[in-house]
Amino acid sequence: FFAYFAELRVALRGRFGVDMGGRRRTRPSSGLIAAILAVAGALVVARGFVGSFWNSWAAPQPSRTGRLGTLVARQAAKPQGYVTNEAIKCLEVRIIAEVSDDPKKQGAVEEVNYVMSTQDALRRAQDRGVDLVMVNEAADPPIVKIMSVSKANYEEKRRLQAKAVDDKVLRKKIVKFGIAMGEGDIQTRLRQAEGFFATPKQEVDFIVTLKGRQKAFVAQGMKFMGRLREEIAAFGHYSGQGNPIQLKGDIVLSLVSGPDKALLKEIVARAEEEGMLPGPDEQAGEKEEDPAKKVKEAKSTSPELEAVEAEMAEVRQELLDAGFKPGQIGTQPEMKELLKKAVAIRKKLAPPAEVAEVADVA
Repeated sequence: FFAYFAELRVALRGRFGVDMGGRRRTRPSSGLIAAILAVAGALVVARGFVGSFWNSWAAPQPSRTGRLGTLVARQAAKPQGYVTNEAIKCLEVRIIAEVSDDPKKQGAVEEVNYVMSTQDALRRAQDRGVDLVMVNEAADPPIVKIMSVSKANYEEKRRLQAKAVDDKVLRKKIVKFGIAMGEGDIQTRLRQAEGFFATPKQEVDFIVTLKGRQKAFVAQGMKFMGRLREEIAAFGHYSGQGNPIQLKGDIVLSLVSGPDKALLKEIVARAEEEGMLPGPDEQAGEKEEDPAKKVKEAKSTSPELEAVEAEMAEVRQELLDAGFKPGQIGTQPEMKELLKKAVAIRKKLAPPAEVAEVADVA
C-alpha cells in the first residue's frame, strides 16, 4: 500500500505539479482544467437526457382519445342485452314480431308467429334494414324479433322502469293528534291525511299521543280515534283483522288507501236510525234557515235593529273566513250576544207570537 501511494505521489507531482503533502509546486495546465469541466458538464447533460427519455418510454402513456374515446370504450365494454344478427348460432328460430314493410305503417312492429331458418330470418331483417333480435334463447326453437336492437333495448328499459314503480314499497306516513288538540288543527291534519290517501296502496298511521297525565284518559283517546276513523272512512280503510285501534303506549290506527265501505254503510244506517238524514223536502233543495237570516228577514223600521243586523252580517262573514261551518256560527258567543240584542229590539216592533218564534230560534 505504501509503495503504491509513493508511486502515485510521484506521478501527480510530475503531471499536475501537486504535492500529496498539500504543497502546490506548479500551476496546472488551464487546457486540462477546461477539458475536465467540459467532460463533467457533458456527463450531467447526458444523464438528464437519458433519464427523461427512459421515463417517457417506460411510463404508461395516457389515453389521447379524450371524452369521446372514453365513452366509446365504455360502450364497447358494456355487455349487450340481446344476442343479435350473426351472433345467433341456432339453426332455426320462431319470429313473434317484425317491422312492417308497409310504408303507410311507418315501421310499426306487428305480431306474427312463424318458424324459419336463422339465415332466412336474418336476410328478412336485413331487407327491412333492422336487426334480428333474440328475446328468448331457452325456447325451442329460440324466439326472435325482427326490429331495431336499440328499440328493443328501449322497450325493455321502459318495462323494467314500470315494474320498479309497481314494486316500489311506499314509505309509511304518520299523522299525529293530541287529545287536547283544537278542532281547526284536527281538520287540517285530516285534510293532510286525505292527500296521502290519494296515492294508491299508501299506508298511513294515525297516532293519538298520550303524554304524562294524559295516559289516564285512554278511554277518551280511544273514543277520539274512533271519531277520526269515521271522518276519514271515505279515503282510508283498515285491511287487517280484529280491532283496528291498538294501544301501544300511544293509540295507533293504521289505514290503507281506499274507502271503508263497511264502515260507511254502518254510519249511514246509524244516521237513519237517529233521524239525522235529511228528509225529502230538504233533499229537494230546501234548507233550514239560519237564525241570523230569520231575524234579518223580519220587517223592521228601527235603525237600531238595522245596525245590529249589519253587525251580525259582518261577524258572520268573519267567522266563515276563519273556517267555521255555517251550522257552527249560531253557537259562537259573539253571535249569541248579537241575537239577544236583536230579539230585545224585536220585542218592541213585532207581535208577541213572532217575538216568541224568534226567541225560540235564538
